[in-house]
Amino acid sequence: MEEHKLLLLTLSGYTLGSSFSPKHLQRGGVCIFVPKDLSFNNTDISHTCREMDLEICAVEQEIEASKRIVFKYIYRAPTGDFNQFIKKLDDTLKYLYKPKAEFLLCGEINADYLHDSSRKKYLSSLLTTCITYLIQ
Repeated sequence: MEEHKLLLLTLSGYTLGSSFSPKHLQRGGVCIFVPKDLSFNNTDISHTCREMDLEICAVEQEIEASKRIVFKYIYRAPTGDFNQFIKKLDDTLKYLYKPKAEFLLCGEINADYLHDSSRKKYLSSLLTTCITYLIQ
């Protein structure tokens, strides 16, 4: 969805927290709507996006004085470059790293987890490495 159209979209009781809209495609993009009574910070990570390969947005919420949670929503088109997706996701997760922050990553990655494949192995390896890195 084009950015100017997204800004006009309203959901009762929610505010647009973060979004990414492709500039060269008519469709696609990601967004996160946040309940209006919830305080949050928009985390601008649009510079890490690559249309069709990794479209991502994030918001951050402080849940205690020393604890934060970062919500990320991602999309990878089925025709996107999977290797670029892995590289950009790795770069983005490293960029977002903060001590004492918890991460919630959700979205549509178009990787078949029901069957063993190299894509499943690469993605699992990246996420396992990221989790280990975040815990240390």
